[in-house]
Amino acid sequence: MSSNFVSFSPENVAIMRRCRELLDQYNATVYDAGEERAAILHEMIGSCGEDVTIQTPFKVTYGKHLYIGSHVFINYGAVFWMAGISQSGTES
Repeated sequence: MSSNFVSFSPENVAIMRRCRELLDQYNATVYDAGEERAAILHEMIGSCGEDVTIQTPFKVTYGKHLYIGSHVFINYGAVFWMAGISQSGTES
């Protein structure tokens, strides 16, 4: 990704639209739907480690620009409105 991020480029609009579709699916899951949630996360975000828990509701603009390490817990109501790359480290 270049240093001049263009949020409404055709590529980023496609990423954002797909992310919204996947967010709807993710946020509609029940808490103990671990395998289903993991599959959605792995498609929605740029990188997702093992043992990642993200409580719903969850919001992210450009899921493919979000990188999450292993053993991460993100509480409900988390919002990632970002234009660039966002990373969450392992065991955070």
